[in-house]
Amino acid sequence: MTMTKTTTKTKTSSGRRRLSTRYLYKTYRPECEEAFPATIEFTQQETKSKLPLKPLYKPELRVTIPVPLYFAGFMVSAGWLFEWNRRNDAKGIHAVASRATPKWAERGKEKPFMTPTVYPWPTGDYMVYFISYPASRGELEYFYDNRDAILDRYLDLMDFPSHEREIIKTRLFKWYRLMRATMSTREDLMEDLPEDMCLQYVSDSE
Repeated sequence: MTMTKTTTKTKTSSGRRRLSTRYLYKTYRPECEEAFPATIEFTQQETKSKLPLKPLYKPELRVTIPVPLYFAGFMVSAGWLFEWNRRNDAKGIHAVASRATPKWAERGKEKPFMTPTVYPWPTGDYMVYFISYPASRGELEYFYDNRDAILDRYLDLMDFPSHEREIIKTRLFKWYRLMRATMSTREDLMEDLPEDMCLQYVSDSE
């Protein structure tokens, strides 16, 4: 998916200037967090091609704060990804997603299927996602109609163990918001992701 940065324009006494969405998310952080929840369950999505979200209008600035990016997928911890790479003789953050497509081709390209992607989260964790929002109407409707089958096929292709599949399917698979609310990545990292929000590595001995 192609992600684009956006800026919002507003008039001032000195003319026209740009307010970056990142600046707006930081300045109006409490209001943005209320308007744009950190996660959205799929059961809350009643329309195939839209999430239950609306831009936030600030009349005093005559500016509209856009809906931030959302990713449909599940989160894994850095420790989990490290162990997955070690067990599968892989390197980098993308192998856990990129290896799914050739395996899918080897098995006859059964549908439905969407190629997953890995996105590094500001907290140091990683998002394995199938689609981001906003996206095209066709992509959103295809995912909406087939999301459980798409997830099942990916988990099967990558041989996820049964206990991890259960955690992903019942607790982690949903929409996640990416709203960089500060100007500093270091400050973003202060927002620790709770352990129950991402897949953790558990050794066989535990």
